[in-house]
Amino acid sequence: MSEARPRGPAAPRPDRAHVRLVALLNGLLLPVILLFLLLLSNDRCLLGDFRNSRLRNALGWGTLVLVSATIAALLVSLPLSLFGINLLGG
Repeated sequence: MSEARPRGPAAPRPDRAHVRLVALLNGLLLPVILLFLLLLSNDRCLLGDFRNSRLRNALGWGTLVLVSATIAALLVSLPLSLFGINLLGG
């Protein structure tokens, strides 16, 4: 029978503040990345016949507007919540 090898030190666990910061940065970068993806996917020189259809354009731009509006509401409500004003409830 082989002996169990000792394990090395456990990996450090991120605290909640770091996880929330990374999630916030991901949300803030999402509209920027989505905008560039939409522009690239509509480029006729780059994709030719494989570029987006009208339906996919409508869905993509609608998603960009929805995500941007959500982030704008978050960015407005966060500073106001420091003064006890809760626009989004909760």
